[in-house]
Amino acid sequence: MLRSVVQMVLLVGAAMLVPASLCALQMDGGEHCLTGTLGSGARARRIVVRMSDADSARLYLFSRPARELALRREPHSALDGAARVYRSTDGTALLVERMAHPAPGFDLRVAGVRDTTSAVLRQAPPAASVAAASGRWVGAVGPGGTIRLVATVSAGVCGLPIGTFDSPDQGQRDLPLTAIDVVGDSVHLHAEYMDLHIALPMRGGDERTARMTQNGVAQLVRFRRGTSSDRRRPQEPHRPLPYGERTVRFASRATGVDLEGTLSTPVDAGPHPAVVLVSGSGAQDRDETVAGHKPFLVLADHLTRAGYAVLRFDDRGAGGSTGNVLQSGLQDIAADVHGALDFLRTLPGIDAKRIGLLGHSEGGYVAPIVASRDRDVAFLVLLGAPAVKGRDVLAAQATAMSRAAGVADSILRVDSLMRAAVFALFDRRPSDASLEQQVDATLSRWQRRLSPRDRRIAQRLLSDRRAAQDSAALTLWRSRWFKSLYHHDPVPYLRATHAPVLAILGALDLQVPLVQNAPAMRRILGARRDALSATHTLPGVNHMMQPASTGLMNEYIEIEQTIAPEVLVTMDRWLARLFPTAGPATGTGGPESPLTRGRHHD
Repeated sequence: MLRSVVQMVLLVGAAMLVPASLCALQMDGGEHCLTGTLGSGARARRIVVRMSDADSARLYLFSRPARELALRREPHSALDGAARVYRSTDGTALLVERMAHPAPGFDLRVAGVRDTTSAVLRQAPPAASVAAASGRWVGAVGPGGTIRLVATVSAGVCGLPIGTFDSPDQGQRDLPLTAIDVVGDSVHLHAEYMDLHIALPMRGGDERTARMTQNGVAQLVRFRRGTSSDRRRPQEPHRPLPYGERTVRFASRATGVDLEGTLSTPVDAGPHPAVVLVSGSGAQDRDETVAGHKPFLVLADHLTRAGYAVLRFDDRGAGGSTGNVLQSGLQDIAADVHGALDFLRTLPGIDAKRIGLLGHSEGGYVAPIVASRDRDVAFLVLLGAPAVKGRDVLAAQATAMSRAAGVADSILRVDSLMRAAVFALFDRRPSDASLEQQVDATLSRWQRRLSPRDRRIAQRLLSDRRAAQDSAALTLWRSRWFKSLYHHDPVPYLRATHAPVLAILGALDLQVPLVQNAPAMRRILGARRDALSATHTLPGVNHMMQPASTGLMNEYIEIEQTIAPEVLVTMDRWLARLFPTAGPATGTGGPESPLTRGRHHD
């Protein structure tokens, strides 16, 4: 999705596996445990060593990913009474037990991918009781509370408290806690590699308000105990599926980038028309998972049942794909989509002349770039796609979302003027090195031109900023991705596209506001000579293509349906005109079609 320049996703990172044994081991008699911290700052990792006997030990590294290593005492060590040496079977860890004075104790060295880190281990203190805070705790963070954060706390190895974080709406699970401390009347949960810290009260019922800090930004988060974090969405398909599905890997046309995805195909031999799904901004997974919904999973299921082969893939840096989205411009992402087309055209059962692109949000910028250069692209379906320059979408988006949230007109006006001043600086393409100084100078000059009343509002808006937020914004503004998005103009690409285009826009879309983008899209597509290109606006539909009430982001997670039935009906009717021989859709999630409950609006 397109984001406001001040809205940042809080929790990012790759999924990893925490060995089940970390949650199951308990301390037995005759054994002793050591603990310490390896590294410092964002690279700090909690270490626990369980000494079973004089010849063996097990090391638990609570990092990302979590690791469990077997340690064996080296033969002949400690013959002189000075030290015992234990080495891990893979050679990455070395534990030295110093037995002689003046400094008895334990030293640990762990060799990583980039360096070797040392730590001093001490006898683990008696485990503090965390029973009052143990269990599964579910809260909501991020813009509008759209991202669920799940903390699980339990007693683990040596009776010490352990835990994990999940971010199910971002496809992240089993992110290990690097430390758990009991401080006063709170349990402090730490994931240093994300600079994430949560202080959860020990006392209270099944709902407690915790203080969460990440990247220097603090907020209060309400957690509920025992709530399931997995919401079943009615449009998601049930297995077994009536079509084939397999994991595939292919190369981008950009050098050094490999992408992983899922290809779903009808059961008959074909050849089938095909669709490549192109996601919105950020490192989206192949299902475009947002706020507990998987829109690309639902679309792939619906289209495959209708007779299309569908390829959806992880964006750069997500899931099984390599690369980095923030270091990639829209042209780079277009190269990834070109790679997807190249791959599909090599497969038996795919009609190479009937492959189209479906782009959502920023994917609606990328798909026309690809189609303008590839005359064999058969069609474009654009969902919630912008039709004006990126800078204009970002400005309209911020205003629309603030107004819908009830921000006063006087504050909206000053905020809009401030944004325009910063954007005027961006238009001049300032250097990255001096960007912070130039932003400060721009805002200082801008404030001097305001009336006394507006200056007070501006000073209040600026005083609400935090250093960490400013740092995050500067990092974003310096990125190749943001610069490309900000300066992008979709009009030349839409005009150069020879394939027919269907654009579906939601009347409640606040991220790609309808009042700005629908007229522009109609002008562009209306000037085309083909009879199929069309723009449809659907009442009561938000940016995620859900049936909505306000369009605000905090609704996304609460709405039951992933895609409004009228969106699917509109797409089906248009594709049926394009490919009359394609099979009928049978609905999603089972034999009963949700489309029968839909309404169609032109």
